[in-house]
Amino acid sequence: MKPKVLNLSNGLFHSFSARLDTLPDINNHWHYRRELELVYFKRGNGTQFVGDSVKPFKDGDIVLLGSDLPHFWQFSKKHLKSGGSDAVEIFVIHFNEDFFGDVLLCLPEFQEIRRLFEFCGHGLQISNSVPILPNPG
Repeated sequence: MKPKVLNLSNGLFHSFSARLDTLPDINNHWHYRRELELVYFKRGNGTQFVGDSVKPFKDGDIVLLGSDLPHFWQFSKKHLKSGGSDAVEIFVIHFNEDFFGDVLLCLPEFQEIRRLFEFCGHGLQISNSVPILPNPG
């Protein structure tokens, strides 16, 4: 079974790429990318290796990886059984830091986005165990 791919480029140039991974072993090798990588584990769990960190990941986790940060995900055995009912569903977006353009990132309103990009150099994990609540104001 091939992974589903969402192609969002216009042919010659593209600002980002996005895909939906449905195979648990599609990227279970040590690798890195020049682009930043945003990963949402809608369904799937196991162990993540990011830089020098080894931690579990689970359904609902989101990870933002900085440029050139080595990483891979090893899914639990239940996801690796052929024909198993525990399918994975992982959304992955790759984008350059200047995805928004030079001018937009220089605006004061984007200061926190710039800081987030700097902070994710070692990886940033958001776990689904902490609910994200809307701002009441």
